[in-house]
Amino acid sequence: VFIRNKTAQVLALVFVVDYDVRWPTYINDLLALLQLGPQAADLYLKILQAIDSEVRLLMQPAAGDNYISFCAIDTLLSQDVMEHGNLLKDRMRERVVADMANSWYDILVKYERSNPEIVCQCHEVIGSYISWIDISLIANERFVSVLVRHMQDPLLREAAAECLLEIITKGMDPITKMNLIESLCVVLDQAGLLKPIDDDESDFLVKLAKLVNGIGCQLILAWHKLDKKDAAGRDAVRTAIENKSVLLLQFFASEYDDVSAAVFDFSRAYIQMVKQIGHVSEVDKGRLENLLFIIINKTKYDDGYNFDQEGEDEAMFDEYRKSLKNPTSLFCKLRVTFICQVTSTDNVQVCRDYVMTTLGRWQATSWQESEACVALLYSLGEAVPAHHGNHFTGPFQMKSAAMCDMVRLLVLCGISSHSHPAVAIQFFECIARYEKFFVVEPQHISPVLEAFLDHRGMRNPSPKVRSRCSYLFLRFVRCLKYQLVPYASKILTQLQPMLTISDVPYSINSSVLLSPDDQVYVYEASALLVVGCGGGGSSEPSASLTAEDRSALMSQLLTPLLEVVQQLARVMAQNTNPIQKCVRVLLIPHFMLVQSATATIICHCMALTARTSKAFSQQSTMSSCQCVHLYVHAAKLFIECVNVSIYFSNYRLPQLDVERETISLGLRQLLHRLVVCLDSADLLPLMPAAAQALLHTSSVHSLTEFLPLINQLMTKFKKECSSFVENVLTPLICAIIGAVDVTDASDEEEARQKRTLLRGYYVFLSTVVSSGLLPLLASLAARLLDQVQTWFFWLVHTFCGAGACLVLLWGWCTPFVLLSVVHGAVEFPDPAAQKICFALLRKIIEEWGASEEAPNNFVDFMYNQVVPACFSAPLKTTFNLNDAQTTLALQESASCLREIHNARGDDLIKYLRDVYFPKMELAPHLSNEYCHALSSDAKFFKNYVKVFFQSVK
Repeated sequence: VFIRNKTAQVLALVFVVDYDVRWPTYINDLLALLQLGPQAADLYLKILQAIDSEVRLLMQPAAGDNYISFCAIDTLLSQDVMEHGNLLKDRMRERVVADMANSWYDILVKYERSNPEIVCQCHEVIGSYISWIDISLIANERFVSVLVRHMQDPLLREAAAECLLEIITKGMDPITKMNLIESLCVVLDQAGLLKPIDDDESDFLVKLAKLVNGIGCQLILAWHKLDKKDAAGRDAVRTAIENKSVLLLQFFASEYDDVSAAVFDFSRAYIQMVKQIGHVSEVDKGRLENLLFIIINKTKYDDGYNFDQEGEDEAMFDEYRKSLKNPTSLFCKLRVTFICQVTSTDNVQVCRDYVMTTLGRWQATSWQESEACVALLYSLGEAVPAHHGNHFTGPFQMKSAAMCDMVRLLVLCGISSHSHPAVAIQFFECIARYEKFFVVEPQHISPVLEAFLDHRGMRNPSPKVRSRCSYLFLRFVRCLKYQLVPYASKILTQLQPMLTISDVPYSINSSVLLSPDDQVYVYEASALLVVGCGGGGSSEPSASLTAEDRSALMSQLLTPLLEVVQQLARVMAQNTNPIQKCVRVLLIPHFMLVQSATATIICHCMALTARTSKAFSQQSTMSSCQCVHLYVHAAKLFIECVNVSIYFSNYRLPQLDVERETISLGLRQLLHRLVVCLDSADLLPLMPAAAQALLHTSSVHSLTEFLPLINQLMTKFKKECSSFVENVLTPLICAIIGAVDVTDASDEEEARQKRTLLRGYYVFLSTVVSSGLLPLLASLAARLLDQVQTWFFWLVHTFCGAGACLVLLWGWCTPFVLLSVVHGAVEFPDPAAQKICFALLRKIIEEWGASEEAPNNFVDFMYNQVVPACFSAPLKTTFNLNDAQTTLALQESASCLREIHNARGDDLIKYLRDVYFPKMELAPHLSNEYCHALSSDAKFFKNYVKVFFQSVK
C-alpha cells in the first residue's frame, strides 16, 4: 500500500508538470491501464486522488509557492501557479473528463460485488472531482441509479452517502440546486433511504444524517441567495425546506447522539431562516415546538450514566449537552433559548406549561425528567429578555410573569429534596442564576437558605453536590448580602461546623464535609455576611451591626483558624530543637510527611484568611469595620511560619524546600490582598520582615513570584513606600542579576524560568519609574557596586560586554541597572520584553534627559548606550519587522530616540550625522533622510523607521 501511494504521488507531480506540455496523453494512458484488472483500477484511482490534491494545492498561493520551490521552478509567481492550476482543469474538462466519468461508472458497476474497496475509493474520487466538472456527467439517471443501489449495500452505503453529499453541495444556481436536490430526494425516498433505520451500525446513520444535514443547509443557502423580489422562487424553495424539516426532526431525535449532532447545522440554519422571515406560520410553530421537546428529551441522562466515576462515555455526553446548552458554542442558536426568542411569548408559555406541569408532579416522574425540566428552566435565562440583567422586572411583563411563576414553583415544590445528585445540583444552579428573583420576592429566601445549609446542599451525602453548593452559595450570598442581613446570625451559626480547620490533611474518605477548596468559598461567604451587616443596602436597618460588632464577628471567624496556625507553628518551632535533630535524621520519611502536612494546612489557613478579605469594599473598608488589627496579626503570624520553615532548608532535602515554597505561596497571596485592603501606615511596617522571609533563598521561583507583589505595592502607595523600596532595591536587584544567567541553566525549562524572571525584572524597573521612584535609581550605582564585590566584573561583562566594563571602571558613575535595561532592549529574545525596556528607557530619558538631577555622565549614557541600542536591536536577524509585537517594540525604540531629540535637540542630529552613522557605514542619502525624519513630527518618524530598517537590512 505504501509503495502504491508513493507511486501515485510521484505520478501526480509528473502530471502537474508535464500534462499538456510533454505528456498530453497522460490521462488516456492511465485509462488504458484499467483493462489490466483491479490492481490497475486501484492505482488509477489513487493517482486521480493525488492529482486532485496537487491541483487544489496549486489553487492556494502559499501552498503553490511551496510546491514550486519543491519542483525548482523558481521563476513562477503565486499568481502564475494558480493560473497553471486553472489551465490544467480547463484542459481536463475539454479533453478527458467525459472519458474519466465513463471509467468511474464502469468501475462502480464492474467491481460492486467483487471488490467493494475499489468501489468506495471510486466514490471518493467522484466526490473530489464533482466540484469542478460538469454536474450532468454525474447527476444523471445511470449514475444516480447505481448510487442509490449502493446506498442499500452495507459495504458501500457509507461511501455512497458521502458521494451524494458532495454532489448536492456543488455550487450552482439556486433554482437548479433545488431541482437537483428535490429529484434526488424523490429517488431516495422511493427507495426508503431517507429515514432513520433500525440498525446497530450507527456509522451509516451518521453519514445519512450528514446527507440530510447537507440537503437542508443547501436548500436554505439557495433560499438566501434568491432575490427577495423572486417571490415564486423563494416560496418554492421554502416549501422544499419545510418538507425536509420532517427529516430534521427524525434524525435529531435519534437515540445516537452523534447522529443527532450531525444535523445541528440544519437546525441552526432553519431557525435563523424562520427568524429572518419575521413571522411564524403554524407549520413552523409546530415544527419548532417539536424541536423544543426533542431537545429537552435529548438532554436527559441515560440510566447508565456513572456520576461517581465519569469515564469517556460520560465525557462525550457532557460535550453533547454543552452543544445544546452553551450559548457561545457553534450550535447555540438551535438551543431552547433561541427557539424561544424566535417564537416570542408563545413558546415561553409552552416552556412555562411544561416546567409547571413537570415540577408539579416531580415525585411521580423519573429523575431524568426532573433534571431535564430544571435544566430547561436554567437555559431560559439566556432566552428571556432581561431588563438590566433582571428577568423578573422590566417591560417584558408576560415573560417576566412566566419566569416568576416557574422560579417560585421551583422553590416551593420541594424538588430541592430530590435524592439524585444531578437534580440537586441543577436546582442550586438555577437558584444561583436567578438570584434576583429573591429581590422581587424576598419571602422565599428562607426556604432556599435552608436547602443550601442542610442535607440537600452543603450537608448532602454526595461530595459533588456539597462541593458545587459551596461555590453556588457564595454566589448567592455575594448577590444578596444585604437581603440576607436578617438571616446572617442564623447562617453563621449553621456554617460553624463547616468552618472548622482540621489538623490533618483532607481526604475524600474523611468525615469532613467540605474539601479545602470548597471551604474557601464558605469562608468568603461568611465574611460577606459579616461585612454586609453594616446596613449598606439592608431593608431592615434594625438588623445592621456596628463596626465593633462586625469586628467581633470577624474575630470569631478568624481566631480559631489562627489558633490552629499558632499550634502548628509551635510544633514546627519545636522541631528546630538541636536535641531532636538526630532522631529526625533517623526518621526522615516520617518527618517529611509531617512537615508536608503541616505546610499544607498552614497554606490553607493563609488562603482562607486572604479570601475573607474579599468581603471588604470601598464602601465597607477593613478600617471602617475595625478589622485591621486582625489581619495585621495574621500577617505577622504567617511571616513567622515562613521564618520557621526556613530553618529546614539546612537539611538539604528538596521536599522540605517544596514545603517552604508552599507556605511562602500562602503568605504572598495574603499580602496581595492586604495591599488592596490596608493603608500604607498599617501595611508598610509589615513589609521588611515579609520581604526578608520571602527572599531568604533568592531562588528563581521566589524572586519571580515576589516581583508582582512589590509592583502592586509601588503602584498603590507610590512615594509613600519609597523608604521600603530603597532598602529592598539593592539586595533584590543583586539577587535577580545573580539568578538570571541563562548559560548556567541545566535544561530548557530552567532557562525558560530564568527568562521569565528577567522579564519580570524589566517590568519591576518600569514600575519603579512610573511610580515616581526614579530618584532611587540615581543613587543605586554606588550601593550596588558595594554589593556585587568579587563577581562585579563578571556580571558587567556578561550583561554589557567588555566595553561597558571599561566604562564602569573608568567612570564609576554610570547607572549599572540601566545597562541591564539596554541589554534587554537589544538582546532579550522576546519583543514584548524589548518593548518594555525601550519604554522604560524613554521614561527615564524624559525625566533625566535635560535634568540636573540626573546621574553623572547620563548624557554619555544616552549617546553611548541608548542610541546604539535603538539601531542595533532592529538590525538583528531575530528582529522580525513583519511581526506585530516586534513592530510595537520598534515604535518604542523610535519614541526613545524622539525623547533624546527632545532633550538634546540638534546636538543629537549632529552626533548621528558626524559620529554614529559613519561608524555604521550608512549611505549619506539614508543618513540625511533619517535625520530629517527625526526632526519631523512623531507620527511621521514612527512610520519612517520601519521603512528605514527594511531598506538597511
